[in-house]
Amino acid sequence: MTFLIVSLLKITKMEATKILDTSLLDILFENRNKDYGAYQLRKNYKRQLISAILLTIVLATLFSIIALHGKKIPNNISIIVPETITIKTIQQPKPKIVLPKPPKPATAPSIQVTKFTIPKVLNDKLVPPDEVPPKQTTTNINIGAFNQKGLNKPGLLATPREKKGFGDNGKGLGNSSGDGNAPFVTVQVKAQFPGGEEAWRRYLERNLRQEIPVENGAPSGMYAVTVSFLVNAKGVVSEVKVLNAPIPDFGISAEAIRVIAQGPKWTPAIQNGRYVAFRQTQRIVFQVQQE
Repeated sequence: MTFLIVSLLKITKMEATKILDTSLLDILFENRNKDYGAYQLRKNYKRQLISAILLTIVLATLFSIIALHGKKIPNNISIIVPETITIKTIQQPKPKIVLPKPPKPATAPSIQVTKFTIPKVLNDKLVPPDEVPPKQTTTNINIGAFNQKGLNKPGLLATPREKKGFGDNGKGLGNSSGDGNAPFVTVQVKAQFPGGEEAWRRYLERNLRQEIPVENGAPSGMYAVTVSFLVNAKGVVSEVKVLNAPIPDFGISAEAIRVIAQGPKWTPAIQNGRYVAFRQTQRIVFQVQQE
Protein backbone atom coordinates (compact mmCIF):
# COMPACT_ATOMS: atom_id res chain seq x y z
CA MET A 1 0.00 0.00 0.00
CA THR A 2 2.72 2.27 0.91
CA PHE A 3 4.62 1.34 -2.30
CA LEU A 4 1.59 2.09 -4.40
CA ILE A 5 1.18 5.52 -2.92
CA VAL A 6 4.85 6.28 -3.50
CA SER A 7 4.61 5.08 -7.08
CA LEU A 8 1.61 7.24 -7.70
CA LEU A 9 3.37 10.22 -6.22
CA LYS A 10 6.38 9.61 -8.51
CA ILE A 11 4.15 9.31 -11.58
CA THR A 12 2.30 12.48 -10.62
CA LYS A 13 5.57 14.28 -10.09
CA MET A 14 6.90 13.21 -13.48
CA GLU A 15 3.79 14.36 -15.34
CA ALA A 16 3.93 17.74 -13.63
CA THR A 17 7.55 18.11 -14.68
CA LYS A 18 6.66 17.27 -18.31
CA ILE A 19 3.88 19.80 -18.29
CA LEU A 20 6.27 22.46 -17.08
CA ASP A 21 8.70 21.59 -19.86
CA THR A 22 5.95 21.85 -22.52
CA SER A 23 5.17 25.34 -23.80
CA LEU A 24 1.76 26.85 -23.77
CA LEU A 25 1.94 26.94 -27.54
CA ASP A 26 2.26 23.16 -27.72
CA ILE A 27 -0.64 22.76 -25.35
CA LEU A 28 -2.81 25.05 -27.49
CA PHE A 29 -1.89 23.28 -30.72
CA GLU A 30 -2.19 19.73 -29.27
CA ASN A 31 -3.57 17.39 -31.91
CA ARG A 32 -3.34 20.17 -34.57
CA ASN A 33 -1.15 20.76 -37.64
CA LYS A 34 2.12 22.36 -36.51
CA ASP A 35 4.01 22.35 -39.84
CA TYR A 36 2.94 25.86 -40.94
CA GLY A 37 0.57 28.66 -40.19
CA ALA A 38 -0.02 30.25 -36.83
CA TYR A 39 2.04 27.69 -34.92
CA GLN A 40 5.24 28.45 -36.83
CA LEU A 41 4.68 32.20 -36.55
CA ARG A 42 4.19 32.06 -32.82
CA LYS A 43 7.03 29.62 -32.26
CA ASN A 44 9.60 31.70 -34.22
CA TYR A 45 8.33 35.08 -33.01
CA LYS A 46 11.22 35.77 -30.60
CA ARG A 47 13.85 34.82 -33.14
CA GLN A 48 12.25 37.01 -35.82
CA LEU A 49 11.97 39.90 -33.36
CA ILE A 50 15.63 39.63 -32.41
CA SER A 51 16.62 39.46 -36.12
CA ALA A 52 14.60 42.57 -36.88
CA ILE A 53 16.14 44.48 -33.98
CA LEU A 54 19.65 43.45 -35.01
CA LEU A 55 18.97 44.43 -38.64
CA THR A 56 17.66 47.83 -37.53
CA ILE A 57 20.76 48.42 -35.39
CA VAL A 58 23.04 47.43 -38.27
CA LEU A 59 21.28 49.73 -40.74
CA ALA A 60 21.26 52.64 -38.29
CA THR A 61 24.96 52.16 -37.64
CA LEU A 62 25.68 51.98 -41.37
CA PHE A 63 23.79 55.20 -42.10
CA SER A 64 25.56 56.97 -39.23
CA ILE A 65 28.96 55.94 -40.57
CA ILE A 66 28.04 57.10 -44.07
CA ALA A 67 26.78 60.44 -42.74
CA LEU A 68 29.92 61.06 -40.68
CA HIS A 69 32.18 59.98 -43.50
CA GLY A 70 30.33 62.10 -46.03
CA LYS A 71 31.22 65.33 -44.21
CA LYS A 72 34.90 64.58 -44.68
CA ILE A 73 34.58 64.11 -48.45
CA PRO A 74 35.95 67.21 -50.18
CA ASN A 75 33.48 69.12 -52.25
CA ASN A 76 34.65 68.56 -55.78
CA ILE A 77 31.47 69.89 -57.40
CA SER A 78 32.35 72.77 -59.70
CA ILE A 79 29.82 75.48 -60.41
CA ILE A 80 29.73 76.38 -64.07
CA VAL A 81 28.98 80.04 -64.53
CA PRO A 82 27.48 80.75 -67.94
CA GLU A 83 29.31 83.15 -70.14
CA THR A 84 28.18 86.71 -69.61
CA ILE A 85 26.47 88.15 -72.64
CA THR A 86 26.97 91.87 -73.04
CA ILE A 87 24.23 93.63 -74.92
CA LYS A 88 25.46 96.79 -76.51
CA THR A 89 22.98 99.51 -77.16
CA ILE A 90 23.65 100.85 -80.61
CA GLN A 91 22.67 104.46 -80.63
CA GLN A 92 21.39 105.67 -83.91
CA PRO A 93 23.21 108.76 -85.10
CA LYS A 94 21.34 111.96 -84.65
CA PRO A 95 19.82 113.21 -87.87
CA LYS A 96 21.54 116.19 -89.34
CA ILE A 97 19.59 119.37 -89.79
CA VAL A 98 20.36 120.94 -93.12
CA LEU A 99 19.28 124.52 -93.56
CA PRO A 100 19.24 125.39 -97.25
CA LYS A 101 20.77 128.67 -98.24
CA PRO A 102 18.26 131.32 -99.29
CA PRO A 103 17.89 131.47 -103.07
CA LYS A 104 19.46 134.35 -104.87
CA PRO A 105 16.97 136.99 -105.95
CA ALA A 106 16.00 136.61 -109.57
CA THR A 107 17.39 139.36 -111.74
CA ALA A 108 14.98 141.06 -114.07
CA PRO A 109 15.75 140.58 -117.77
CA SER A 110 17.14 143.47 -119.70
CA ILE A 111 14.52 145.27 -121.76
CA GLN A 112 15.26 147.00 -125.00
CA VAL A 113 14.81 150.74 -124.52
CA THR A 114 15.18 153.56 -127.04
CA LYS A 115 16.21 156.93 -125.73
CA PHE A 116 13.54 159.56 -126.10
CA THR A 117 14.76 162.67 -127.92
CA ILE A 118 12.93 165.89 -127.28
CA PRO A 119 11.76 167.23 -130.66
CA LYS A 120 12.90 170.69 -131.69
CA VAL A 121 11.12 172.97 -134.14
CA LEU A 122 13.60 174.33 -136.69
CA ASN A 123 13.32 176.52 -139.71
CA ASP A 124 12.89 174.60 -142.94
CA LYS A 125 15.92 176.38 -144.31
CA LEU A 126 18.11 174.84 -141.63
CA VAL A 127 17.12 171.26 -142.52
CA PRO A 128 19.18 169.77 -145.37
CA PRO A 129 16.93 168.61 -148.20
CA ASP A 130 18.64 165.25 -148.56
CA GLU A 131 18.30 164.23 -144.86
CA VAL A 132 15.97 161.27 -144.48
CA PRO A 133 14.65 160.20 -141.06
CA PRO A 134 15.93 156.81 -139.88
CA LYS A 135 13.71 153.85 -140.66
CA GLN A 136 11.91 152.44 -137.64
CA THR A 137 12.67 148.71 -137.28
CA THR A 138 9.77 147.81 -135.01
CA THR A 139 6.57 149.26 -133.75
CA ASN A 140 6.88 147.95 -130.18
CA ILE A 141 9.47 150.32 -128.81
CA ASN A 142 9.91 151.01 -125.10
CA ILE A 143 10.74 154.67 -124.58
CA GLY A 144 13.20 155.58 -121.84
CA ALA A 145 15.90 157.99 -120.77
CA PHE A 146 18.71 155.90 -122.31
CA ASN A 147 19.40 153.30 -124.96
CA GLN A 148 19.57 149.65 -123.83
CA LYS A 149 19.67 146.29 -125.59
CA GLY A 150 17.47 143.47 -124.36
CA LEU A 151 14.08 141.81 -124.69
CA ASN A 152 11.43 143.58 -126.68
CA LYS A 153 8.05 142.09 -125.83
CA PRO A 154 4.76 143.82 -125.20
CA GLY A 155 3.74 144.03 -121.58
CA LEU A 156 7.25 144.01 -120.10
CA LEU A 157 6.89 147.61 -119.04
CA ALA A 158 3.60 149.01 -117.82
CA THR A 159 2.53 152.08 -115.99
CA PRO A 160 1.92 151.13 -112.32
CA ARG A 161 -1.59 151.53 -111.04
CA GLU A 162 -1.75 154.35 -108.52
CA LYS A 163 -2.85 153.34 -105.00
CA LYS A 164 -3.29 155.42 -101.94
CA GLY A 165 -1.87 154.41 -98.60
CA PHE A 166 1.45 153.82 -96.91
CA GLY A 167 2.15 150.51 -98.57
CA ASP A 168 1.53 151.40 -102.22
CA ASN A 169 2.07 155.11 -102.67
CA GLY A 170 4.54 154.90 -105.51
CA LYS A 171 7.54 155.01 -103.19
CA GLY A 172 8.16 151.27 -102.98
CA LEU A 173 6.68 147.77 -103.09
CA GLY A 174 4.52 146.69 -100.19
CA ASN A 175 1.30 144.99 -99.20
CA SER A 176 -1.71 144.97 -101.45
CA SER A 177 -4.02 146.74 -99.05
CA GLY A 178 -1.84 149.81 -98.66
CA ASP A 179 -2.05 149.98 -94.87
CA GLY A 180 0.90 149.69 -92.49
CA ASN A 181 -0.46 146.78 -90.44
CA ALA A 182 -0.76 144.07 -93.08
CA PRO A 183 2.42 142.05 -93.66
CA PHE A 184 4.69 142.99 -96.53
CA VAL A 185 5.86 140.44 -99.06
CA THR A 186 8.70 142.54 -100.48
CA VAL A 187 10.49 145.15 -98.42
CA GLN A 188 13.57 147.30 -98.72
CA VAL A 189 15.24 145.70 -95.67
CA LYS A 190 14.15 142.22 -94.58
CA ALA A 191 13.57 141.20 -90.98
CA GLN A 192 16.68 139.76 -89.38
CA PHE A 193 17.40 137.39 -86.49
CA PRO A 194 19.65 138.89 -83.79
CA GLY A 195 23.17 138.21 -84.97
CA GLY A 196 22.33 137.59 -88.61
CA GLU A 197 21.78 134.47 -90.70
CA GLU A 198 24.63 132.53 -89.09
CA ALA A 199 23.19 133.13 -85.61
CA TRP A 200 19.77 132.03 -86.89
CA ARG A 201 21.30 128.82 -88.25
CA ARG A 202 23.05 128.09 -84.94
CA TYR A 203 19.83 128.75 -83.02
CA LEU A 204 17.90 126.21 -85.08
CA GLU A 205 20.64 123.57 -84.90
CA ARG A 206 20.96 124.01 -81.14
CA ASN A 207 17.25 123.95 -80.26
CA LEU A 208 15.73 121.53 -82.77
CA ARG A 209 15.51 117.99 -81.39
CA GLN A 210 17.33 116.11 -84.10
CA GLU A 211 16.13 112.71 -82.87
CA ILE A 212 12.43 113.55 -83.38
CA PRO A 213 12.04 111.70 -86.73
CA VAL A 214 13.97 108.68 -85.41
CA GLU A 215 11.75 108.47 -82.31
CA ASN A 216 8.70 108.48 -84.57
CA GLY A 217 10.00 105.62 -86.72
CA ALA A 218 11.35 107.52 -89.70
CA PRO A 219 13.51 105.39 -92.04
CA SER A 220 16.74 106.65 -93.54
CA GLY A 221 16.29 109.66 -95.75
CA MET A 222 15.85 113.41 -95.82
CA TYR A 223 12.68 115.09 -94.57
CA ALA A 224 12.11 118.77 -95.40
CA VAL A 225 9.52 121.10 -93.90
CA THR A 226 8.85 124.69 -94.97
CA VAL A 227 7.56 127.01 -92.26
CA SER A 228 6.12 130.51 -92.61
CA PHE A 229 6.02 132.98 -89.74
CA LEU A 230 5.20 136.64 -89.24
CA VAL A 231 7.64 139.17 -87.78
CA ASN A 232 5.57 142.21 -86.84
CA ALA A 233 6.71 145.82 -86.65
CA LYS A 234 7.96 145.24 -83.09
CA GLY A 235 9.98 142.15 -84.00
CA VAL A 236 7.65 139.66 -82.32
CA VAL A 237 7.31 136.28 -84.06
CA SER A 238 3.76 134.96 -84.49
CA GLU A 239 1.46 133.06 -86.87
CA VAL A 240 3.92 130.20 -87.30
CA LYS A 241 2.48 127.68 -89.74
CA VAL A 242 3.64 124.89 -92.03
CA LEU A 243 3.53 125.53 -95.77
CA ASN A 244 4.92 122.22 -96.96
CA ALA A 245 5.80 118.97 -95.14
CA PRO A 246 6.18 115.27 -95.99
CA ILE A 247 3.35 112.80 -95.33
CA PRO A 248 3.86 111.41 -92.79
CA ASP A 249 6.10 114.08 -91.31
CA PHE A 250 7.30 111.98 -88.31
CA GLY A 251 6.84 114.95 -85.96
CA ILE A 252 9.19 117.40 -87.71
CA SER A 253 6.43 119.95 -88.45
CA ALA A 254 5.45 120.33 -84.80
CA GLU A 255 9.11 120.50 -83.78
CA ALA A 256 9.88 123.26 -86.29
CA ILE A 257 6.85 125.29 -85.16
CA ARG A 258 7.83 124.88 -81.50
CA VAL A 259 11.39 126.11 -81.94
CA ILE A 260 10.56 129.06 -84.19
CA ALA A 261 7.62 130.22 -82.04
CA GLN A 262 9.68 130.31 -78.84
CA GLY A 263 12.54 132.24 -80.43
CA PRO A 264 13.64 135.75 -79.42
CA LYS A 265 12.54 139.01 -81.00
CA TRP A 266 13.78 139.82 -84.45
CA THR A 267 14.88 143.10 -85.95
CA PRO A 268 11.75 144.08 -87.91
CA ALA A 269 11.73 144.76 -91.63
CA ILE A 270 12.03 148.32 -92.93
CA GLN A 271 10.01 149.88 -95.70
CA ASN A 272 10.25 153.60 -96.56
CA GLY A 273 12.13 154.28 -93.34
CA ARG A 274 9.53 152.65 -91.07
CA TYR A 275 9.33 149.27 -89.32
CA VAL A 276 6.71 147.07 -90.96
CA ALA A 277 5.35 143.55 -90.56
CA PHE A 278 7.05 141.01 -92.78
CA ARG A 279 6.28 137.35 -93.44
CA GLN A 280 9.37 135.18 -93.35
CA THR A 281 9.76 131.61 -94.65
CA GLN A 282 12.29 129.00 -93.57
CA ARG A 283 12.98 125.53 -94.97
CA ILE A 284 14.42 122.95 -92.55
CA VAL A 285 15.72 119.54 -93.62
CA PHE A 286 16.09 116.62 -91.19
CA GLN A 287 18.53 113.95 -92.39
CA VAL A 288 18.18 110.45 -90.86
CA GLN A 289 21.02 107.96 -91.17
CA GLN A 290 20.70 104.50 -89.66
CA GLU A 291 23.61 102.12 -89.17
